[in-house]
Amino acid sequence: SRRTCCEVRRGPKFVVTTKTGGADWLRKPHSRMSFVRLTVALALIGILGTACSHLDISSAPLGDQMLHGTVDFHPLPPLGKTSVLVRMVDVTNDDPIVIGETTVQAAGAPPVPFTINYKASDIEPPKRVQLVVRVSVDGKLRYYNIDSYAVSPMNADRTVRVWVTPVRR
Repeated sequence: SRRTCCEVRRGPKFVVTTKTGGADWLRKPHSRMSFVRLTVALALIGILGTACSHLDISSAPLGDQMLHGTVDFHPLPPLGKTSVLVRMVDVTNDDPIVIGETTVQAAGAPPVPFTINYKASDIEPPKRVQLVVRVSVDGKLRYYNIDSYAVSPMNADRTVRVWVTPVRR
């Protein structure tokens, strides 16, 4: 057989013809069994679609995201009403913009868990988003974060652990 114009490979259920132009055709022999398999597959898809139609697979509205984390501090704050303020701030421009914030009234020893709601578009590059944390006891600032905690689409799904430092007096 000449192989200059095309090549034919035979398999158990199909024939592939390759022309020199690079186009491939897959020809499957027509049979009654193929029609029966297709009919059964479509029937199963219909049954499964009907059976699962009662399931609620809706997700949260597009753009609603949550950042989870904890605030940890040492030494323990003095006794009193402790509140933890966590802000997600866009620091791209000279005027920082608060994207989301939460205040947690801490009861007990650290770490203090927090959750901030935000829109996914608010942390897309080229924006620079960071966490700013302040811990107050009886209304007086006692701790703050000195380390930068950047938030981006690459790490927003991870739980953040923020360490805060005591305020020097």
